[in-house]
Amino acid sequence: MISLKFKLLLFLIFLNFIGCLSVNPIPSEYNCLSTLIQDYNLLKFTKDTNNQYVDICTTANTDIVCTTNLNIKTLALNSGGTDNILDPLNFVNCFPQMDELIVKNLKVTPNFIYYKFPAANTVRYSNISGILGGITQPLPAYRLIELFSDDLNNTIFRMQYLDKVTYSLNMFSSDSYYYLNTDGANSDESSILTNFRISLNSISDLSSYKKLRGVTFKISPRFDYSTISFLKKLQITDQSGMLTIYDTFNQNATLDQYIFDNSIIPYIYVSAIFKKPKEFFDITLFKNHTYKSITLVPGTSFNINGSFPLIVPKNIEISFIGGYLTVFPNNLNFNPDITTNFQNSIKSEQFPPFLGSGGSFDFTGTTKFTGTIDKSWCTTEIAVSLGNLTGLVPSCFACYFNVTTVNSYSKLTQKSMFSRFASNKFSNFNTNTPCTTFRPKVELINDGIFNKVMVTGNDIGFDVTLWKINLTISLDPTTYVINQNGKNYTATMVGANNNLKNVEYFPVLFTTPNNVTYTFPTNYNIPPIIKSVLIKSTGNEIQVSGTHFSSYLGFTNQQVQIQNVGNCSTITSSDFFGAQCTMESGKQLPISNSTIPLQIISIEKDSFNVKAYIKIESNFDNNQVCPNDCSTSVGVNSICDLSSGTCKCLPGFIGSDCLGIECSVPDCSGNGYCNTTIGECICDSSHRGSDCSILFIECDPLDCNSNGVCDTTKGECNCKENSWSGPTCLIPYHYITSTIPSTTNGGVASFIGFFGDTHNNLSITIGNLPCPLLYNSTTVLNCTAPPGFGVKLVVVTQNNITYSYDKYQYLNINNQTCPNKCSNQGTCNTLNGQCKCNNGFNGADCSGIINPGGGNNGGSNSDSDGGNNGNPPTDTGVDPGTGNTTISNQEVQFQIFFKSLYEIDFNGNIVATYSLRNNWTTNSTNSKNEIIYTLSQTIQSNCSIISKIEEITNRNGKEYTFADETFNLQYGSIKFSIGIYNYSYKNNLNTLKLELVSSVDQINSDDNECNEMDTSINTINNKDGESTFNYIKISKNNKILEGRFINKLVSDGRPTYLLTSMKNESKDSISISLDLPHCIESCIIDPDFSVLISPEFKNECGNSKDGRKSYVIPVAVVASVVGVSAIGAIGFLIYRKKGESVLLNKLKKINK
Repeated sequence: MISLKFKLLLFLIFLNFIGCLSVNPIPSEYNCLSTLIQDYNLLKFTKDTNNQYVDICTTANTDIVCTTNLNIKTLALNSGGTDNILDPLNFVNCFPQMDELIVKNLKVTPNFIYYKFPAANTVRYSNISGILGGITQPLPAYRLIELFSDDLNNTIFRMQYLDKVTYSLNMFSSDSYYYLNTDGANSDESSILTNFRISLNSISDLSSYKKLRGVTFKISPRFDYSTISFLKKLQITDQSGMLTIYDTFNQNATLDQYIFDNSIIPYIYVSAIFKKPKEFFDITLFKNHTYKSITLVPGTSFNINGSFPLIVPKNIEISFIGGYLTVFPNNLNFNPDITTNFQNSIKSEQFPPFLGSGGSFDFTGTTKFTGTIDKSWCTTEIAVSLGNLTGLVPSCFACYFNVTTVNSYSKLTQKSMFSRFASNKFSNFNTNTPCTTFRPKVELINDGIFNKVMVTGNDIGFDVTLWKINLTISLDPTTYVINQNGKNYTATMVGANNNLKNVEYFPVLFTTPNNVTYTFPTNYNIPPIIKSVLIKSTGNEIQVSGTHFSSYLGFTNQQVQIQNVGNCSTITSSDFFGAQCTMESGKQLPISNSTIPLQIISIEKDSFNVKAYIKIESNFDNNQVCPNDCSTSVGVNSICDLSSGTCKCLPGFIGSDCLGIECSVPDCSGNGYCNTTIGECICDSSHRGSDCSILFIECDPLDCNSNGVCDTTKGECNCKENSWSGPTCLIPYHYITSTIPSTTNGGVASFIGFFGDTHNNLSITIGNLPCPLLYNSTTVLNCTAPPGFGVKLVVVTQNNITYSYDKYQYLNINNQTCPNKCSNQGTCNTLNGQCKCNNGFNGADCSGIINPGGGNNGGSNSDSDGGNNGNPPTDTGVDPGTGNTTISNQEVQFQIFFKSLYEIDFNGNIVATYSLRNNWTTNSTNSKNEIIYTLSQTIQSNCSIISKIEEITNRNGKEYTFADETFNLQYGSIKFSIGIYNYSYKNNLNTLKLELVSSVDQINSDDNECNEMDTSINTINNKDGESTFNYIKISKNNKILEGRFINKLVSDGRPTYLLTSMKNESKDSISISLDLPHCIESCIIDPDFSVLISPEFKNECGNSKDGRKSYVIPVAVVASVVGVSAIGAIGFLIYRKKGESVLLNKLKKINK
């Protein structure tokens, strides 16, 4: 009896069998589809004997795709002909899961294309009719739309009707062309339109569509070429994006319509009938574009005298298909990874040598090629099938005829090497062609990871990724770099842990072309390592074993030589692990002579020459291991005796492995021992020198307190000359920087400087009279000065060191005299020896006449005529390069400049000179109350010298204090200054001297005869303290430059005596030397200058023909020298202005 379970199983099998016979949609969808089939004469549906449609959901019916639940997913309505009009309402509810609708060859209702089927994402309407007036309203939100209808021909397609969710739009047809309009479309750039194919009568601006990746345009015969420029706005930013254009109706297309600079289109394909160009189209001139590949189907006229009409960058792939080139393009240059295609374009019969560079060239389709293929093509991959070429295919290609593996890295259509040369008449065209020229070299790239190799050599093919590193490791195709086709490649080994970091050498399995294994070193700078030398019984054969020999016979040049015997003339075999050779003719090894001494065998490989001692004996294997390989890994220190395993050291080396370095004096003079690691003597504590022969005695302290150098042969300090003394260099050579003198009646005198901390037998004399000591410290000495007058010599003695200071001046408490008794035109100030001149007079002795206005600029002090009684203006200038200050009026020009800075030693000799006349740089500041122009230069390593020119713009003038003296600079004056910073002395006893020069010149010959006078120079040098000042006076043509020098300076912040000396440089110039003490922190010096009028000056010359006035220089000059923070000097040049605008303009010109 059959069980219930078995019956149920049989029933299920029966149902499955019935289902296999006919698979149809679920009944509701089947019924609806049956109606559509009958109403619209749909094709590809068959009935069974019961008049039922069968196999609707099987793969045999390509128009219907069903889900696993037998719901229709793809519905194709392909009519075989009917007059019925397809209305979407007839079946909209029939197929709720329909994702794709295909309608072909049917007439539809006018609104059919605007209807959205609920579940559909894709619609394909082909050869439909019934659409009236073009597309006049938005299309439904489908992801993909295909629309082909003759009813739409020559209508406008407005992109604003395209929903932003549409990913692909295909309106590409040979029968329907559109006028494209993008007005108001995609203004927010949110459309995801990626693929766009359309036939066009005109184009529009598509720049707002940022997601485009594939664009195809078919140009109509009536295309409006005035819109073709919109192509320049089209952007395809996807790196694999492509623009395809078919323009086959236009007989006069030009390439610049489609290819242009600033293009953002990686790949472009243009099929057009280009007219004959007049000149080469140079794409290398493009500066900004994204072209990767350009494909042209150009017609037969696009050439220049039969030559390829393009100049193309090396990194752009070019396909030139179906062209007409009678000149073979064998001189093109491309990068090694670039493929160039000339299919059906070459009309030249001869196949010439290759003169260019590049990756792959496709010359197929040209059946007239004759001749042979030159080896110059071995740096490329070529396809030349279907020709009449003869001779031998070069071995670089023929070696790989037997390789059936597809080379996936070439973009040539014919992937296998054999197929690329098919259908020619080559004599070696067969897959059994032997490859004897394969010569690879594999180098490990030392980048710290050791997983990358570079492969070079001869006939190494075009795909090294088929080889196996270390026999099993493949090379990664994603890192495969073609440096030069067929010659040089770089690739990384596959696998994160695969590297050759800790190996000396590695094998490579070359699966192509010969399936052989060769071994290569990780470091090619290692010479051959000899481990065994076997002398064969024949007496003329030698077998050498080891490592780092040639990877294969012929890999590198090798030579074997036996000392006193001769060369192995023939290398019969060789690989990485050794070589076998035969002695040259007539050279027999003396294997029968047992008394022959050891001989040296030399192995030469490239630049290496390795030697070993061997025993010449029949079948004797010299294979004993020497200690540490006789240190050959660190250098050639010895030669290994392979017969005994001992090292024979070369001169200069010692030890069993000859790794030790022998000292030049082996016993180190008995005062140390030899460190053989470095080959240097290690001396005991009381000796020094390379051989320990020099006595060494340390000073205490060893650095001599940083004030000297230890003489270790004596154990004594050599102190810095004239700076330090004593056994440990702690006693200074003392010096004075400034003084606070006593009065002429005597009393406390202070000397400031550096005196150290040791004061043995300290004594002070002033003018050879003792000055009993009251107080002493490191920086100050006080003593009781005897009465005296004027300038005296001070001598300070301590620690057996005597120092002299010649700038001590008693304070004169008596009345001081004024120069020339103020010329009876002023009152003498007996406290300081200065004249207070009466109104209208000026100068040190009141002999000069004041010019109140300073010029004819209309200043506030001018006369009622608006000027300076008609006197001409004065021109003041500063040369920013030399630092010269010039004051010119009419024919007279005065100059003031700092000439040099000198360092003076204890004996008065100049030990250093620094010119101050050049190398100035400039800067300036300009504010309401002052204008300062700054010049600076640098001497020594960090000593800066700064010169300044300042205009006093305050109408009340400006007050200055110097050395406890106060003076005022009037409004309109110019202050000239110089500063010296961070001066470094050669020793402690040296001082500085600053040289200033003042001169006068006659620069023209103005008509001023009544005032013409020769130059005269007078000086008043007050050395005995009768006055506070020294004077100079330079006069010419009744114009006077007067200089006054206060006999004080400020040294390290304290007033002290300044010694000034003067000498005539020439009849028109004078040099003033300012002697500075050994200032540590600062020196400040204050001379001043004035330009005045002589009483004999005549305003007008009576015999002047034109009655012109004589002119004066209305100028007052004050110059100071100031130094801060090491050494300095500042000079003031004061110019009583003839008018503020004149000098202001001069300063502004300098600033520019």
